[in-house]
Amino acid sequence: MIASDERLATASGAAGVRTASGRQLWAVVLTLAAVVAIYWFFITLGRGTDIPRQTQFYNLLAEAFLHGQLHLLQAPDPELLKKANPFDGVHTQLWLYDASLYQGRYYTYWGPVPALLLAFVKLFIGRTTYVGDELVVLAFVVGRVSIGALLLLGVRKHLFPRLAPLWVVPALAVFGLASPYLFTLGRPAIYEAAIEGGQFFLLLGVWAAFSGVTTSSSRRARWLLSLAGLAWGAALACRISLLLAVAALVAWTAFCPFGLRAGVRALALRFATVAGPVALVGFLLALYNFARFGAWSEFGLRYQLNPLRLDYSLACWAPNLHSYFVRRVLVGCQFPFIDAPSGAVSLMPASMNLAKLRYLPLEPVVGLFVAAPVTLFGLIAIGSALKELVRTRALQREHGAPREIALWLTGSALILAIFPVLPALGFFSSTMRYLADFASGWLLLGTLGFWTLLARLREQRVLARVSSVVAGALAAYTLVFGVLLGFQGGYYRAFKRVNPGLYDKLSASLSVCK
Repeated sequence: MIASDERLATASGAAGVRTASGRQLWAVVLTLAAVVAIYWFFITLGRGTDIPRQTQFYNLLAEAFLHGQLHLLQAPDPELLKKANPFDGVHTQLWLYDASLYQGRYYTYWGPVPALLLAFVKLFIGRTTYVGDELVVLAFVVGRVSIGALLLLGVRKHLFPRLAPLWVVPALAVFGLASPYLFTLGRPAIYEAAIEGGQFFLLLGVWAAFSGVTTSSSRRARWLLSLAGLAWGAALACRISLLLAVAALVAWTAFCPFGLRAGVRALALRFATVAGPVALVGFLLALYNFARFGAWSEFGLRYQLNPLRLDYSLACWAPNLHSYFVRRVLVGCQFPFIDAPSGAVSLMPASMNLAKLRYLPLEPVVGLFVAAPVTLFGLIAIGSALKELVRTRALQREHGAPREIALWLTGSALILAIFPVLPALGFFSSTMRYLADFASGWLLLGTLGFWTLLARLREQRVLARVSSVVAGALAAYTLVFGVLLGFQGGYYRAFKRVNPGLYDKLSASLSVCK
């Protein structure tokens, strides 16, 4: 009788777990659908019908690939080629702006992977079908949030099994809607397409590697780690500025933390499994450069048709760190109540002497910690990982132990949060779209930090509830901020310009002053 009761209790418990998992899955699917619907609303600027056309560089490059060539089909203006210095800014009216001009042909300096994927799609939808960069942006941001959903589900399952399954829902909403994503959808051009492509593949690699370190099958682990390396290589072939991040992810995944106790042969095999696909993509990318410009490391920036030159200076690190993390926002009583104005020198500390640095805050930026303060919970995750790292006995546990996996994931998220922004810190200016280079890492860290806090306070219900209220308030602020800033419509305030009827109606209804 006792045995029967135990079997009944076990069956009931299993049924309860399946029910909770089912509810979680449906909630995540509905949340994901809602996020994608909001993306569509903002990328169509509230019209819901079509997306305003932006640039079409990936479309042009895909067409070139389909014609068996590396240069664009569009030929430079003959008048431009007659100029003694066609790169002089006085000739901008003759340029294909931001293309690379080399030996009388147009090329692009952005990585080729999105164009290769687009060329493959065009084989089915028609080679001449127009696919602007705005659609590439939409595909990658949807892909990013979808991979984020899979990653969050896996993290809760493997690292926080006692956490209520529905905690994934607010984490996913914040991951998808926090600034700067809705803002950048207001101007989804080639620049955003390259950034979002790089982020999609970086996160795909992290999800594949996480799946690899949590599986019990060594063969499946090797395949997943190879997939991670391939995805990280593709990230490089979208955005070469992610080189430091990819190198750090490969080294961290191959050697730390659970690989430290392995033998030399095992370490070499793990490194080859992850780094091999990255090296292959890197070689193909170098070959692509050599075929175009006769130099392995030339991506076309030297031949870029753009009057601005991105000279690098360590002196710009301080103002850029301020801009990307703590630069404040303007608050008003008119809808949408917040504004990130262009050229707002007054928002920068006077002590930085921007004129001496020749630093020009030309484009709108709001610091990530100001726009998404929920990311500050990431400090808890970082502290917990550092504590675990110095406890050397944690590295002696059986491979795949939750603490080791949590340490690896936190380290990977920290790499995503820090390394992608480093190349941008030396530029003479800052811009909102660069936040998308590193926001995913901080948002993931914020989730890990809050869930770690909840796990530690499981037996202290009052503190757990207080922490949940604080986190809920910060998450709500982050979501509202992201949505309101989205109504700015990107760099050119496109929402008000393209859809004045809806914008003015919202302003008249919601503004608290005239």
